[in-house]
Amino acid sequence: MSYNKMMKRALLAGVATATLAGAMPAVSTATAYAQDYTTGILRGTVQDTTGSVVAGATVVISSNRGVNQTAVTDANGNVRMPRLPIGNYTVTVSHDGHETLSDQNVYISVGEGNGVTFTMAIPGSDVEEIVVSGTAVGNWDFNSTTTGISVNVGDLFDKTPIGRDATSVALLAPGAGLGDTSFASGQYGSSGNNASFGGSSVGENAYYINGMNTTNFRNAIGSSTIPFEFYEHMEVKTGGYQAEFGRSTGGVMNAVTKSGSNELHFGANVFWEPDALYEDSPNTFAATNSSDVTSKVEYNFWVSGAIVEDKLFFYGLYNPRNFKQTDCGLTRCTSEVRNEPFYGAKIDFVPFDGHRFEYTYFSDAQDADQEVLAFDGVETIGQSFGVGTYKNGGDNHIFKYTGVLADWFTISGMYGENNYARGRTATIDSSVITEYRNGSPTAQGDSVVGSLFWNKDKRVAKRLDADFYFDLAGEHHIRAGWDEEELTATEFTRYSGNVALRYYNSTSSSTGERVRTRQYWNEGNFQTTQSAYYIQDSWQATDDLMLNIGFRNETFDNRNAEGDTFVKSKNQKAMRVGFSWDPTGDGSNRIYGSWGRYFLPIATNTNIRMAGAEFYVQQYYELPAGWDADTPYLTAGLGSHVDLAADPTTWYTTADGAPLVLNGGTSVYGDGTQAGTHETTDANLKPMFQDEWIVGFDHDFGNGWSMGVNYVHRKLGRLIEDIAIDAGVPIWAAANGYDAVAAASVWSGFHQYVLTNPGGTVTVGTTDLVNLDGSDPGLVVMELTPDMLPYPEGKRKYDAVNITFSREWDGKWSLDGSYTWSKSIGNTEGSVKSDNGQDDAGLTTDFDQPGFTHGAYGYLPNDRRHRIKLWGAYQVNDWLTVGGKMVVESPRKQGCVGENAVDSFAYWYGAASWYCGGELTPRASQMETDWTKTFDLSFSMTPKISEDMPGDLNFRIDVFNVFNSKAIADRWEVGDLGFTSDLAFGGTTLPDPDPDYGKPTRFQTPRHIRFSASYTF
Repeated sequence: MSYNKMMKRALLAGVATATLAGAMPAVSTATAYAQDYTTGILRGTVQDTTGSVVAGATVVISSNRGVNQTAVTDANGNVRMPRLPIGNYTVTVSHDGHETLSDQNVYISVGEGNGVTFTMAIPGSDVEEIVVSGTAVGNWDFNSTTTGISVNVGDLFDKTPIGRDATSVALLAPGAGLGDTSFASGQYGSSGNNASFGGSSVGENAYYINGMNTTNFRNAIGSSTIPFEFYEHMEVKTGGYQAEFGRSTGGVMNAVTKSGSNELHFGANVFWEPDALYEDSPNTFAATNSSDVTSKVEYNFWVSGAIVEDKLFFYGLYNPRNFKQTDCGLTRCTSEVRNEPFYGAKIDFVPFDGHRFEYTYFSDAQDADQEVLAFDGVETIGQSFGVGTYKNGGDNHIFKYTGVLADWFTISGMYGENNYARGRTATIDSSVITEYRNGSPTAQGDSVVGSLFWNKDKRVAKRLDADFYFDLAGEHHIRAGWDEEELTATEFTRYSGNVALRYYNSTSSSTGERVRTRQYWNEGNFQTTQSAYYIQDSWQATDDLMLNIGFRNETFDNRNAEGDTFVKSKNQKAMRVGFSWDPTGDGSNRIYGSWGRYFLPIATNTNIRMAGAEFYVQQYYELPAGWDADTPYLTAGLGSHVDLAADPTTWYTTADGAPLVLNGGTSVYGDGTQAGTHETTDANLKPMFQDEWIVGFDHDFGNGWSMGVNYVHRKLGRLIEDIAIDAGVPIWAAANGYDAVAAASVWSGFHQYVLTNPGGTVTVGTTDLVNLDGSDPGLVVMELTPDMLPYPEGKRKYDAVNITFSREWDGKWSLDGSYTWSKSIGNTEGSVKSDNGQDDAGLTTDFDQPGFTHGAYGYLPNDRRHRIKLWGAYQVNDWLTVGGKMVVESPRKQGCVGENAVDSFAYWYGAASWYCGGELTPRASQMETDWTKTFDLSFSMTPKISEDMPGDLNFRIDVFNVFNSKAIADRWEVGDLGFTSDLAFGGTTLPDPDPDYGKPTRFQTPRHIRFSASYTF
C-alpha cells in the first residue's frame, strides 16, 4: 500500500473504537490484525511528517504481561509483530534523524483492525510528534470479511446496562436474537438463555474459551460457562468467518479470559437483585406468576500479579453466589436454590521473548435443589412432594503454547479437557410421572423431577496452527492448522418410577377416556471423533484490495454403544472466499463480500438415541367409564424395562385388578437391544450444511461517526433428521416380491426410524421382511424412493439487511445501534425445535411422519421482521456516568397445532401436526405475539472518598425494562385436545378444541433492579 494512502486512511479513520461504544480506550488506540482465537498482531507503517517512509526504524512493543518484542521496518517502512496477547501495550519507535516516538496506549485485540501508522517528527521542525491509528468499528476490518462484534467485556459492562452472561453480550450483534426459552428444561443442561444467529436454531452455534471448544456436544445448545468477571474479551462472529472456525451453521462466540501482569491487583464486588424490586409477569392459564420469587446475590473476589516479574503471572477468581427462584403453576410451586460457587485461574509463563505458555482452569460445576410444594393459588400450603437435585458442569483445563520463531513464521498449540456432568435425582425417585390433559397442560402425581439421569461428558481437544508471512504478487498471510476432538458421553436415563402416564379426558361422545403410558430406559458409553484441517490466505493483492481464500476439510465419526462407527462423514469440503476493497483509497469507504459453506456435526445425542440399546415403548389404554382422575389406575410393583418387554400388554390394571384394554396399540421405538447401523442409518446419508452470502459497505465520516450496511443470505443445503419409513416399506415389499400384508402388520407407523437427509432415496436394511412363501429372507436392503416416502427436503432460507452506526466514546458520550430487517422461512427450524421445546438435536418430530410436513413451510420461530438496537453512555460529571440500552423487536408468527386429519400414523402423536379442527393450519399462519420494547438504564457512580485512598470505589444501579412492558412473548399454539376425532381414519368426528389455544404462555422479562458495589486496587 502506498504510504500517502495509508496516511490518509489513518487520518480519516482517526481513533475510532474497534468495538462497541467505549469498549476501547480513546486517543491513539491501535487494534489488531486478525490472528487466532486468543491473540492479535500489530501491523504498522512508520513515516515522517513529510509523508516519506522511514526504513530501518526500530519498533519496540512491550507490556507489563511479559511481552517485549523488537522489529525493524523494511524498505517500505512496514513492520509486523504477530502473536500478541490481547491488552494494552507501549510502542516505542526510534530512528536516527527523527525524534523518538512513544505511545503508551496501543490496544491489541482479537480479530480486528486495519493497521496503524506512526508518524515521527523531524528534529528542528515545528510539527509536534504525533501518532495516528487507523482502526475500525466492529466488523469493519479491511483484512477480514467477518461480521459481528468484538468487545472488551469490562469496558462494555462499565457503560452499558446488560446481563452478566455471554448471551447478553452476543445479543448486541446485528441479526442476533434470543432463542425460545422452552429449552430451559431437559437433561442436557440447557439454560434457556441462548442466542440465535442469522435465523439458525440455538443448537447450531460454537463456543470457545481461550481457544478450546466448550460447546455442549450432546445437542449444541449452550456451553460450559465461566464467571462474567473472568471475561477479558469476546468476539461474536455472526457470519463470514474464515476456515479456521467450523462446526457451526449459526454463530461463533469466542472468549478470552483475564491474565495477570507485573502489577499487583485485587478487588471485590457484589451484585444484588432483590425479589421486592422484581416485578411479576401477568398470570397465565397454566402459571400463577404473581406468586413467583426471584432473588440473586453474587460476589466476586479476584487477585492478580507476578510470581516472577516479566516471566510468570497469575490471575485467580472466586465467585460465590446465591440464587433463589420459585415458579408457581396452578396447584404446585417449584422452589429452586443454587449456591455453588464458580472459580477460575490462569497462569502465564514467558521463559523468553516470543514464547508463551498458558494454563487456564475453571470449574462451572453446580448443584440446584428443587423442592415441589403444594399451592392453593395464593401461597404454598406446606405439603412438600419431595426435593430434586440437578447437577451440571465440571472441571476444565486448557494448555496453550505460542511461539514467534521468526517475523515470518509463528506456531501455536493447544490441549484441553472439557468435563461436563449432568445429573438429576430426587428424594422420591420411584414415583410415577403423571400428567393430565383436560384442556390445559397441568402436571400432577408424585413425581418431582420426571426423568432421572446420571450423565457425564468429556471432550479432549488438540489443535496445532502455523502462520506464514511473505510477499509474492502482494503480501500474504497464510494460516494452516489441524484440530481433533475426542468426545465421550456416558449415559444412564430412565423415567421416575419407570413409567410416565398422561391421562386424556375427552369431551367427545365418540371416544372414551384414554391413558398414554411410556417407559424409557437408556444407558451406555458413546464416542465421537471430530477432526479438521484448514488453510487460508489473506492476500493484499493491491493497495486497495484484500482477498481471503480458505479451505476446510472436516470428518465426523460417531460411534455406537459398542464402539462401532454409527455414522462417519468424511471429506466435508468447505470453501470460504471473500474480498475487501477500498474504492477511494483513503480508508473512508469499504466494499466487502464473502461466500462460505459451513457444516454442522451430528450431535452425540443422536448416537445415544439411535445407536444405543434404548428401550422406549408407548401404549394407549382405554379407561373405564367414570374413572377418578385423582386415583390413577396403576399396578403395584412396577418393574424394569426388561419386565415390560417380556409382556407389555398386561401391565396396567384397574383398581380391581382387571387389565386395561389397549386402544391405539403398542409402539416400540426401541426394544432395548443394540440396533444395527444398517437398520438405523441411510447408506446415502450426507452431512448437514449451509451456504452463506454476504455483501456490504462501510463508511467512516472522520469525526468519530461511522456507519455500515450489509445484505446476508443463508440457505440450508441439506438437513439430517430421523424419519419413520413405515409408510413406504409395504409399497416397496409389494413391488419387490415380498409379503406386503405381513409388512403392513409390522410397519404400522412406528416400527423403524432412520437417520437420513429428508427428500431423497433412503437406502436401509431390515431383517423383518417375509418372503411370499413365508420364509425368512434374512437381511434385505431396501431403496425407498421419494414417491414411496413422501417427505420433502429440509428447507430453510434467511435473508437480512443490517444497518449499523457508531459514535465512538470521546470521554463524554457514545452511541451505537443497528437496525435489522430479516426473514427466516422454511419447513425446519434446524437441529432443534422451538415449537415444542424439543432439544433432541437431529431427532425432532418435524419429519417423523409424512403428515408432519403438511403445512410445515412458513415463517420459522426465530423469524423477526424488524429488530432495532440502541445503546450508549453519557458522562454527567467526573463521578457519574449514565448508560442506556433499547431493544425493539417485531412479533413472532405462530400457527395452530392439533390432530392430523389425513395421516393415521401422525394422528397417534396426538396434537402435533399443523392441523386444527380438521383443517390445515400452516405454520405461522394463525396468530402472532406482541412487539417487544425494552428500555434499560444504568447509573454508575465512582466517588473519590479521599485523595489518600488507594484504588477505585464504584456504586451502580441497573434498571431493566424501566417501563415494565408486558408484551406477550409466546402463546399456546395447541388448538386440539388430541385423540378426540376419527378423521385420520376416514371418520367425520371433529377433534375437541383446546380452550386455551392462543392464550399467553410467556411474557417479556418484567422490570427488575440490580444493585452493585465494587472496589479495585
